[in-house]
Amino acid sequence: MTTTTPPAPLSPLEEPAYAHRPPQLTVLADLVQALSGIPAVTRLLVRGSLATGTADRLSDVDLVVAVRDERLPALMGSLDAVMSTEFGTLLPGWRDTIVGDLGGAGFVYLLPHDGHLLQLDLYLCPDSAVDALRRRIGPGLLWQETRPDTGPHPHRTRTRTRTRTPKGRLRRSWPVRQSRRPTARHCWCRRWFCT
Repeated sequence: MTTTTPPAPLSPLEEPAYAHRPPQLTVLADLVQALSGIPAVTRLLVRGSLATGTADRLSDVDLVVAVRDERLPALMGSLDAVMSTEFGTLLPGWRDTIVGDLGGAGFVYLLPHDGHLLQLDLYLCPDSAVDALRRRIGPGLLWQETRPDTGPHPHRTRTRTRTRTPKGRLRRSWPVRQSRRPTARHCWCRRWFCT
């Protein structure tokens, strides 16, 4: 478990707030650090009282873990092992039946923290359904996988130009491309000029 050090210099008004912040924030930081290292995880979102800023010392941690669709069953099978090795959970997680069917599965874990047990409500969601989930329940984004930038797609770099005709009418036209000989290869957009 990591300990969060206070940010450098705190004002006299900020010191009591930092000293009495909910302990769930430290657990949440540990969860983000551990779960973001799993290759199948694409996003981590927080919901509940931690997301709204109304958490107290008795609040639980509500975490949504977005997983690549094809790897969701494998991560569900190994989640108990990950939670016991990384966080020392005492019992395997049990299914959370309170969470509505949002396209994934919910689990409840008890995490030891500072001599107490802290409840973690962990919801695994397929990556394809996470945008609908965000619109429905509005969780806050904690972490997102960074994808390598592949650059602009060749046929999307063209911009439409607007010119006026001699009579003042607006004319829209695409810039003229250099002609390319069609090749047998084409990209996902099914256009022949993309190679």
